[in-house]
Amino acid sequence: MKTRAQVFGIIFVAAAALILLASCTITRPLSPNKPCRTGQPPGGIQSAIVESNSLYSLGFVEFDDQGWYWGYRQWETAVKPMIESAAAESPNGVLMLVFVHGWKNNAQYDNSNVAMMRGILADLAEDEQAGSHRKVVGVYVGWRGLSAEWEPFKEISFYERKAVAERVGHGSATQLFAELDALQDKLNKGKSEAQHSDLILVGHSFGGALLFSAVTQILTERLASHLVEDTNIVRSVGDMVILVNPAFEAARYQNLFREGNAVGYQAEQKPVLSIFTSAADSATGFWFPVGRYFGTRFERVRGNANYFQPGQKSSGPSQGKAILDSVGHFRPYLTHDLIYTNLSTNQPQGAALSTLAAIETNSTRAVHFRTDGGARARTATNTISYWFQGTQPGAAYLLQSRAGYRDPNPFLNVAVDKQIIRDHDDINNTNFVKFLKDYIVFWKTKVSP
Repeated sequence: MKTRAQVFGIIFVAAAALILLASCTITRPLSPNKPCRTGQPPGGIQSAIVESNSLYSLGFVEFDDQGWYWGYRQWETAVKPMIESAAAESPNGVLMLVFVHGWKNNAQYDNSNVAMMRGILADLAEDEQAGSHRKVVGVYVGWRGLSAEWEPFKEISFYERKAVAERVGHGSATQLFAELDALQDKLNKGKSEAQHSDLILVGHSFGGALLFSAVTQILTERLASHLVEDTNIVRSVGDMVILVNPAFEAARYQNLFREGNAVGYQAEQKPVLSIFTSAADSATGFWFPVGRYFGTRFERVRGNANYFQPGQKSSGPSQGKAILDSVGHFRPYLTHDLIYTNLSTNQPQGAALSTLAAIETNSTRAVHFRTDGGARARTATNTISYWFQGTQPGAAYLLQSRAGYRDPNPFLNVAVDKQIIRDHDDINNTNFVKFLKDYIVFWKTKVSP
């Protein structure tokens, strides 16, 4: 016969299990049906794999917790044909934007990240209509970032959702990004630069961890080819991979950081991976290392190692700290600062604004000033500065390299001013979105020194 304490224990465990199960979100694809146009019944846009309107098309590809496609047909019979159809109708190519959402989000119709994606695609479409007249298509990569509806289970899900994001990245997501990369090559074959189809991949938070897990495998292979075959340029996946406030530990970035600083690259090399993290992001700056602390107590770490010059006996980044800090808050791996400043009082050093030469992108908004006749401005401390016009009159964004940065470099890790990204979820900030669009166009059109 069970004691009263045992009975209460069983009841407590059963109740906790029921609460946990009740708090869990559904485990099925959230965009399971056939493509439809916006507002068109039956089923409507709320269950569509592809949303289509006069400005853009948006497709959904989803993965389960084991990293499998929820249904390969989402990609093969809906999203891929969506891109190919847009390209066939657009002689100047297409602009493809891929977004991987983060923790506590999913591919639900009314999810805030889905709404954000629609807004950015509409904005890009308006830019294209005024410029290159390319069609705009979006691919929203969904996974079960929101696994619990109630607190404290939402917060507790940090540990297992991080593991799931990385598992998805090592699973079928790698195939998706590789197929998108191959599809871009196919669309651009035999086309002029003016007809080039662009592919930009963006990941946020644990979505950044997912995207990094997937593309780092491809980038590592391309780095190996660069080293062995002495190829001129390391190719990105698509045109550029961008991680915003990514939530993965700096230790996972060590190989790419080391190669970026230890290998000489051609002057034409452009960034293939750009990481942007808000200096005010407490989620990755404070809570992430707290969570990692409890998850790494039984891991063994080595002492300091010099990651700039492997094999050389000198101090360097702490491995113990690298497994705790997120990649965007680990100071030894930061290469740049993105600063919000006033152009009229903080001009590039060495010349008055009226005498500066400027290289403008075809958007006429991103401006790179130079004072030395080269393709960039060097300050007295030998840092490299790129200036971009801000959203407000007289405002500017200064992208400035840190000491020790080796140029050119395919990997940028940027600490961002809180006026450009306020916190972890402020990825739709007007300042940041404008900078990011100009940043992409700038590197696409930048001439080598």
